[in-house]
Amino acid sequence: MVFNQPTKEFSFTVDLVAEMTVINPFDFFLEDYAEEFPFVYDAVTKAELSLYLKKRKPSKKFQELIESLQPKKPLRSVDFLVAVNQAIYDLVDYGIRLEPGVQTPNDTLTKQSGSCRDSAWLLVQLFRHLGLASRFVSGYLVQLTSDQKSLDDLALSRTRLY
Repeated sequence: MVFNQPTKEFSFTVDLVAEMTVINPFDFFLEDYAEEFPFVYDAVTKAELSLYLKKRKPSKKFQELIESLQPKKPLRSVDFLVAVNQAIYDLVDYGIRLEPGVQTPNDTLTKQSGSCRDSAWLLVQLFRHLGLASRFVSGYLVQLTSDQKSLDDLALSRTRLY
C-alpha cells in the first residue's frame, strides 16, 4: 500500500475462514527397505537426497546425544522416529524466542531450551547424523488458546490483588 499523505487513523478488517482438519501423522507409507531402522538408501536415492544428508560437525555434547539415540537392535522406523522426537521433547523446553535465526544444536542442548525452529534444526541435524535424509520446513503453530495472559488480563489481576 502506498499513501500519498499522512493520516491520523488507519484501520483495516481481515476476514478469514480456516478449515481445521484432524490429520493422522502416521498416515504414510515406507519403502520396504525402510520399514526397519537402521537402513541404507540405494545409490540413486542417496544421490537424490544428498542435500538432505549434509551434516554439520557435531559438538561433544551433540555427539553424545547421537550415540545415546543409536538403537542397539533394529526397530520399526516409525517407532524409532517417535522415540527420537520424544527424547528431544523431554530434553528441550519450548520457548518463544523473538531473536532472528536458528540456534545451533549445541546451543539448544546447552540451554535445554529453544523455539520450535531450534528444536526442528536440532532434529534435522540429529536425523542426518543417524543416516536419515531430513530437511527444515517452516510452519505455523495453531494456537486456539493463549499460553500467556494478555496485558489487559494482567492489569485486571493486579487490580484484584490490591
